[in-house]
Amino acid sequence: MTQGSDKATRRIEFDPAAPEAWLQRLHTALREPVVGPLVVDMAQTSYTGPAALGALQAAADAADAAGRELWLDRVPAPVYKVLQVARLAARFRRVHHGTDRQGG
Repeated sequence: MTQGSDKATRRIEFDPAAPEAWLQRLHTALREPVVGPLVVDMAQTSYTGPAALGALQAAADAADAAGRELWLDRVPAPVYKVLQVARLAARFRRVHHGTDRQGG
């Protein structure tokens, strides 16, 4: 898949109900030999509690360590506001698509 450049991207759906399992899938995806960013699909996310926020923080740290970019796609506006308050929004590039109707 290509999104706005010639870099290949891989998509992984965020699971706020099972953040540790999601984080393990993300770590596996970060080890794959893909040059482009990893897109985190948040379309099914309506709530981000402490465990989910911790998983997103750990994901951002892991991506930094791997030299990879994490992009957020289809982020509902209320969820993005929580990411902003938690100071996590700046750690991700935001792809405007689908349920993500707010600029930012």
